[in-house]
Amino acid sequence: MIGAIHRTPDGALRISTTKGTVERNPGSIVWQVVDTLLHRGGTEVLLPNGHRWTAGRGIYDDAPDGVRTLVGRDTVETTCLVIMGDSMLIGTHHGLYQAPLDNSAAQWRPLIHAGPEDVSSLAYDVAGNVWMGTATDGLVRYRSNSVQRWRTAEGLASDNIRFVLLDAYQN
Repeated sequence: MIGAIHRTPDGALRISTTKGTVERNPGSIVWQVVDTLLHRGGTEVLLPNGHRWTAGRGIYDDAPDGVRTLVGRDTVETTCLVIMGDSMLIGTHHGLYQAPLDNSAAQWRPLIHAGPEDVSSLAYDVAGNVWMGTATDGLVRYRSNSVQRWRTAEGLASDNIRFVLLDAYQN
């Protein structure tokens, strides 16, 4: 299962899956294995300082010098990450958490319990909405401590929302 697709600062295309991460450099047709860390399809976030955070059993910080550090709570399986201003939103099997960008484990703050299962994807739009796909409880919008849900009863085709993607207009 693919957890994340993004461009690196040097223009390479990187795809993270349940089996690890592969990368293709600009102008190349060859995919290279970058990482075989099993992070269960979690997402990656590339930071301006060159660090790469990967969601999995805890959060891994891959520094530009190649050093990998487990940071955050290793007892909570993270499913997705997104940067929101000066903090990080962390989707887990237990709901949504917020932490400072230094990812101090002691400062993880629970925001909401997203549903009976896990947060499967996250997106943060320019209006300040946090959009969450859940495994069994539909689409959730969180903003300023307010929660709104859409399920099959409200017209969704399924309550299993695997990915939330914003278009160019932030829809």
